[in-house]
Amino acid sequence: MEEIKYFFNNKEMFEKFRLLQATTEEKKKLRIVYAKVMRKNIRENCINCLHDAYVELSLFYKQDSKKFEALQNCDYELPNGVVLQIFGEPNKMMSAQNITNELAEYHLKKNPNCEKYFTKMPEKAEVKERAEQEKEVVDKMKAMLAEGISQNKIREHFRLPENGELKHELITELIKEANL
Repeated sequence: MEEIKYFFNNKEMFEKFRLLQATTEEKKKLRIVYAKVMRKNIRENCINCLHDAYVELSLFYKQDSKKFEALQNCDYELPNGVVLQIFGEPNKMMSAQNITNELAEYHLKKNPNCEKYFTKMPEKAEVKERAEQEKEVVDKMKAMLAEGISQNKIREHFRLPENGELKHELITELIKEANL
């Protein structure tokens, strides 16, 4: 992650792309990151396209580095044109352009049959392991709720690094599951 931060927060790098002086390795790296994050390729024989792509990625990184990382590190892929959605949850709509590990796993958990739409996904063992980890967290939450610990205290507990540093949305979803 530090390498990406350096790559997009570096005025010297910006100038290299602006003046068309980037090395072959830097151009290659930009093409790889752009394809992974923006889900499209940089045109090959376009003089200004590399600079434009660099600026686009830099702005995106500076505006929302967490989403940038989530898109860059996604282990799942959907083909263009496939849209997965869950009735009543418009913020969970997923396509090839916005797919993240978290969103893909949410859809697979809610509807395991949607697996057939993915063109790339981690091994089933990895997915199963994450599901087992979530089940352990839900079991801990159930025990905490049974002890009378408030949902806010549970949220605080699971946000701590030593307890998994879970995201707010995931904690809320797991608390709902624990309450069932």
